[in-house]
Amino acid sequence: MSNKIDRAWYWMCAAIDGYRARYGVWPKRVRTPENAISPLFKESTLAKINEIVLIIEDGSPFIAEDDLGRRYNYAEEGFTVEEPDINARQWLDIGPDSQMVSDYYATFQDLYPPEEEI
Repeated sequence: MSNKIDRAWYWMCAAIDGYRARYGVWPKRVRTPENAISPLFKESTLAKINEIVLIIEDGSPFIAEDDLGRRYNYAEEGFTVEEPDINARQWLDIGPDSQMVSDYYATFQDLYPPEEEI
């Protein structure tokens, strides 16, 4: 679990994973806190995600849901115990790619460079 700048991405994926594990299908949308996901992605990448699953940044606490009333609320339920057959990161096949994320990890690498192999 990430405690870094992209942790909201992991929480959103956890909501999707919980939904998939519970219902065996993908959610239609994921509701998230305001500005939790969009800053993590380039506009073109966010558009690709929204073609797969609609992200609604309305202040909700990472809820994956559909039009039938089925939902998984990460804030209330946490990470699912049951693993989905395919996880959200595999399904979406996309990860955070905004300049903000790139800059953050570049700084992180500068502060904590990998240990050199002997």
